[in-house]
Amino acid sequence: MENNAPPLLKNHLRRRLARSSLFTGLDEEVLDEMVANGRQENWPKGFEAPPDTFIERFFVVTQGRLEAVRTDPVTRKPFTLFVLGPGDGYDIVPLLDGEPHNTGAIALDDMLLLSFPIEQIREWLHEYPQMNRNFLPYAATCLRHMENLATDLALHDTLTRLARLILRHVDQSHPPDARPYPVHLIHDLKHERLARMIGSVRQVVNQHLQKLKKSGALEHRAEGLFVRDLERLIHYAEGLQHKGNRP
Repeated sequence: MENNAPPLLKNHLRRRLARSSLFTGLDEEVLDEMVANGRQENWPKGFEAPPDTFIERFFVVTQGRLEAVRTDPVTRKPFTLFVLGPGDGYDIVPLLDGEPHNTGAIALDDMLLLSFPIEQIREWLHEYPQMNRNFLPYAATCLRHMENLATDLALHDTLTRLARLILRHVDQSHPPDARPYPVHLIHDLKHERLARMIGSVRQVVNQHLQKLKKSGALEHRAEGLFVRDLERLIHYAEGLQHKGNRP
């Protein structure tokens, strides 16, 4: 289906794609083709997309944040796998194996996305070597994230898991000598959402956040969460608070 968006919006979408790790380095003509063949999707904040949304179409976030959620079919308890932002693609699992993936998504903001038939993405991966070269490291990053998530749940307590979660979302583009450090994507999430990213509950996350703030590792501003002392946060993320190496 051709994207009949206005020229200004098409330019905006092309720039967003160009900054995505999935599409960086592609010629403008190729990006124009992708925008033209994409379907613009507008999801309001709070919109919940069921797993079958992603069986036949691949989505690229161009504005807003998407929460990937797995829900227990019996208890209906949700668990957040990750939060995606502009430039991220979802869902790579059906794209790779063609099988259904029992993971839904929730719009954390008013979102703008481009969606493509999965077969079209596969054709582009075959046709454009640069896109293929981009996709492999992106897929590896996603796999590494899932490996880290499994390791955290199996080996670390909730305070360490929370510190590791925040540490993974520290804005890497921020100058290292400038403080405080912004937290990317999860900076303004409610404690309940943070809890379901580390397999805990809201009350426990609230206690741990208060401890991290009291220690000087974190601070909260009107814009959300910031890292005040990166070294101290790393100390907690490595589980060293149990060993008494630092106050």
